[in-house]
Amino acid sequence: MSHAKIVNGVINRFMRRLIVKHWLRVGYATSFAVYFLSLLLTVIDRSFSLRWAVLSLHLSAVVLAASLYFVSRFHPRPLRALFQKKEIIPFVTVLVITLILNFSYIKDLSFVSLGDEVRDGGLYAAQILGGSIKQLYAYGRYEAHGLIIPILVTPFYYLFGPNVYSFRVPAALLASFDVLFVYLILRLLTNRISAVVGALVLASLPLHLFFARSQVVIAFSMFWTSALLLYLIKFFKKRTLGEYVMLGLALGFISSFHVSVRVVVCCIFAYVCMIDILNRFSKKRISVPILYRYGVLIAYFLVGFGPQVFITSFNLFLHT
Repeated sequence: MSHAKIVNGVINRFMRRLIVKHWLRVGYATSFAVYFLSLLLTVIDRSFSLRWAVLSLHLSAVVLAASLYFVSRFHPRPLRALFQKKEIIPFVTVLVITLILNFSYIKDLSFVSLGDEVRDGGLYAAQILGGSIKQLYAYGRYEAHGLIIPILVTPFYYLFGPNVYSFRVPAALLASFDVLFVYLILRLLTNRISAVVGALVLASLPLHLFFARSQVVIAFSMFWTSALLLYLIKFFKKRTLGEYVMLGLALGFISSFHVSVRVVVCCIFAYVCMIDILNRFSKKRISVPILYRYGVLIAYFLVGFGPQVFITSFNLFLHT
């Protein structure tokens, strides 16, 4: 190969990366602008008549930023490895078993539905669809979780109506994904046998089975905790600026759910800070890049958290 071809190849790769970085920055800036517009509408809309527009703008900002991250990080090689026969068989086995466990007799077990699950997954969803709850970024009972949970459950209430399926089906789906996330975590850290055994032990635990068919609020907490731990494995492999965008976005969005998952959010944030500070001291580098990264992380934490920031004090965030 001639030197000219090598030089042209290097230049082409450099230009492609430059263009991708440029459009990523434009996309991330656009997502932040959409989020800012949702805040502006929240301030203006005192009667909550634009509540669905505010929600759409906020979720659009979150989806746009997350999509940009995943598209920029997409590589077909891990997917090809996942769909090999030796990998797909244990994965599908875990999936089928956990779906059977979580959906079998879902209407009859666990017996009588308690007040919390009926209120959080059913009543609130009905009130949101009916329009009696207008402030979509308020908190639920005891100010322990945001109304994002019943908002995400509303499609199931619309489908099933005033029935236990409206909150048990989403809880079962979330618990099933939780088991799959645990399988992937163990598969990345150990081997296939350990991953299968660990995932099936979790799926068969009585408490996990109970939450999988009752408490959709807790099911969301289980789902997000496992998803965060799975993402952290990727985060610590290569901590680029995009990783801090995604981490901030995830931590902020997850914080709008139940207060129990905020404990996980705070622990992860503290752990990431500690690792970064120790790395900077050991390498004796200046602190400007790390301050810039954490500025981006905090900015996208706010994007993920959304307009709920207007009614959330520090004590309310920690539920103290």
